[in-house]
Amino acid sequence: VSGLNGIGIKATCLSSEFFEGISCRDGVKARVYFEKGVLISYEESSTKENNGTFIKFKPDKEVFINMTEGFTFNKICENAKITSYLTNGITFIVKNEETGAIKEFYSDKGLSDFINDKIQKPLMKNPIVATATDGTDIIEIAFMSVSYTHLTLPTIYTV
Repeated sequence: VSGLNGIGIKATCLSSEFFEGISCRDGVKARVYFEKGVLISYEESSTKENNGTFIKFKPDKEVFINMTEGFTFNKICENAKITSYLTNGITFIVKNEETGAIKEFYSDKGLSDFINDKIQKPLMKNPIVATATDGTDIIEIAFMSVSYTHLTLPTIYTV
């Protein structure tokens, strides 16, 4: 799973009209605000809020010429749902500021949830899931037999 080195957040910040990030971790709350990639403000304070991260941004139309369809509410929700499968245990809340619509995405079982959501004709009650780690990286493999007419195909998804 990506997201460990901050490249995505930096690219989002640099390509946004505005970008706000708030992070609460172990009693410290940090807030950062950028406009067109330029730092406008940064502040830290103590907090009793739960650990978590809030990100709010507006894609810059000067950067994303002819690409506004890539930032529809439904497309962002689709990406958040897929990301929730790959980062099980984390809740993603997507809010459309224009309409007030809010959608929440959470996966407790990762790839197993993904397979159960996608497979229409399973031949097994639950996917077979295996994980392994070397102390740094984790790999998860999920397997499900599915039926298409008279053909049975194994489906394997890896992270």
